[in-house]
Amino acid sequence: MQAEFDRDAQAELNNARLAVIAEHGRCERVEDWDGVLATMIDEPCYVFYPNRLRARGAVAIKEWWRRTHWLRDDPDIRRRAIGKEPFFNDEGVALMSIIDHTVPHERGESEPERLFLTVLAIFRFDGLKIASESAFFDRKASPHLDTVLESQEFLATPGVERF
Repeated sequence: MQAEFDRDAQAELNNARLAVIAEHGRCERVEDWDGVLATMIDEPCYVFYPNRLRARGAVAIKEWWRRTHWLRDDPDIRRRAIGKEPFFNDEGVALMSIIDHTVPHERGESEPERLFLTVLAIFRFDGLKIASESAFFDRKASPHLDTVLESQEFLATPGVERF
């Protein structure tokens, strides 16, 4: 016999997880790395597609943020959700967004490029803590993110692995 599904309890859990994701994103935008990590389990990971890389633990994750935060320096950065609702299941939340962002071709290059990037982020949870964030970047983002994700220095960071 299957247990009865409690829609109210599930809706409450979904809303609480969305609030954790919102706080996670807010802390990222203001570079409060300890605040971001406070929204996560003790040994969280980020997973990056199409690169098939995993950054596990605070050292690797902070290195990812340190190496990519310059990409977010645009004060006009805007995000908007695609679709009406995030997707929920027992383990997590999937969000898809378009990021309207000006990104330099190379760090410090004088002619920036305006990009509208589609990102699918899947947050897996352990209770109300983020266990992992999997980011699926579209092809327009790859040339910019590959300068970080595929660099020998990043790949040599403890906790970074290809799978």
